[in-house]
Amino acid sequence: MAQNKATLREKQAMATRGHILGAAFELLVEHPDRPFSHEAVAKAAGVGARTLYRYFPAQADLFEALWVQVRKQSGTVFPTAEAEIVPQITSCRAASALRSLSMGSVDGSSANSCSGVGATLSSDASTSSAFSLEKYR
Repeated sequence: MAQNKATLREKQAMATRGHILGAAFELLVEHPDRPFSHEAVAKAAGVGARTLYRYFPAQADLFEALWVQVRKQSGTVFPTAEAEIVPQITSCRAASALRSLSMGSVDGSSANSCSGVGATLSSDASTSSAFSLEKYR
């Protein structure tokens, strides 16, 4: 009988990783003015720098794990491959160009947003994200 249960060490490793990610997220959100290094995150998490490097060898690994955590918490699903997003961007740009031509704008300033084929592209600085794919939500 094969068991798929995690061992005690695996549970501890997952808990440590989660604790580090929580401390890193809090450091980014609550103290954006402070340095964000492995050493700073380790100090905030109450673990040694070596422990942090064991779980996240490069800062890019830490940022990637934070990004995945934010995506899971928000419930937002993003495309995983360039091939999934390029057709949406292309159709959006084409619609924007057509709108610009039909409104008589040469520089494209009148076409500040694009809605088409499940995509929304906005140049409005007040929006939180410049591009989102509705079909991936």
